[in-house]
Amino acid sequence: SLVSLISGSITLLGTVIFMISTSWILTLVTFAFVPLVLFGGATIAKKSRKYYSSAQSALGALNGYIEESVTGQKVVKVFNHEDECCDEFELLNNDMPLELRMLPIIESSMIPKARSRVGAAGLWQFMYKTAVGYKLEMTSFIDQRYDPVLSTRAACKHLKMLYDMYGDWYLALAAYNCGPGNVNKALRRAEGKGFWDIYPYLPSETRNYVPAFIAVNYAYAYHKEHDIIPNEPHVPLATDTLHISRIMHFEQISSTIGTPIDVIRGLNPQFIKDIVPAVNGRSYDIILPLSEIGKFMDHEEEIMNKDVIYLAEYMSPRKNGEMPKFVIDSKTHVVKSGENLSLIAKKYGVTVSQICKWNNISNPSRIRIGQKLTIFLK
Repeated sequence: SLVSLISGSITLLGTVIFMISTSWILTLVTFAFVPLVLFGGATIAKKSRKYYSSAQSALGALNGYIEESVTGQKVVKVFNHEDECCDEFELLNNDMPLELRMLPIIESSMIPKARSRVGAAGLWQFMYKTAVGYKLEMTSFIDQRYDPVLSTRAACKHLKMLYDMYGDWYLALAAYNCGPGNVNKALRRAEGKGFWDIYPYLPSETRNYVPAFIAVNYAYAYHKEHDIIPNEPHVPLATDTLHISRIMHFEQISSTIGTPIDVIRGLNPQFIKDIVPAVNGRSYDIILPLSEIGKFMDHEEEIMNKDVIYLAEYMSPRKNGEMPKFVIDSKTHVVKSGENLSLIAKKYGVTVSQICKWNNISNPSRIRIGQKLTIFLK
């Protein structure tokens, strides 16, 4: 099992590999006479240095919190251990090792809105195609890869599928990083069937991936022995969930009850335009500090009535005395010769000012042939 493998690795290497503050460790592990060290020991030692500060943050984060950096400020996403949707619950519920809760440290440094240069997103760094396979919603307004709860559920399903494929957690982790195809090719080339057997045949990033995972788990379990002190997370100690069934902008909440908008964003990173797109019968959950829930309930009508202020660009024009509706389904219009914004607006039943806001156009008279415009339709 993963637990026994980690325990065996630690027994073989002892505290030697992970003495972060010593300069002689890399030399020592280089000449150790165990396969784990020969293949991965130096890498693990190097990774333990790299993830020293990450371990400090993780110690605070995994005591109940996730910290996210937005515009240089610390905001928050809470994983409350009493919440049935936390990562530990999901792992236990799927009969998976708790050590896997450390994987987001390697994947995203525990930043819910992390995005890689190749487009992987969220705590668990899902690519678009993989996320679609696990029914995570991704539109112009919401990307559930950034939702810590929903992405954790999807990650558990994906990791369990990989474990069922290989029957080995190290191989499952390798496949999570580089894909089953690369792991299968390495297995065909190697004489053995374990991670350390196929280690030389894996992509370089994956060869570092599993040792980094071991190092972070060790740092978390034995941080006191190496004077790693947890950072204090600057987060609310308690949160609660609200069910929203009507389109709403975060500013409607912030301007009414005074909750800082960065806190709302940090607790709800999946809403990428600060808008909860609850239209056409859809509904979503948002998280607020527990201290703000009562305020929201007391001022709910006032909050909801501000939609015409903060969501005006998504309202269809009033026709024949009908109440205007909010529209968030979009179409891309390519500007043709002879067209202007007035003609385009009339074609789609919207206003020129709406098209300008949707497309960041400051001068309505300056559009060009071939320009692509986003139009939100009724």
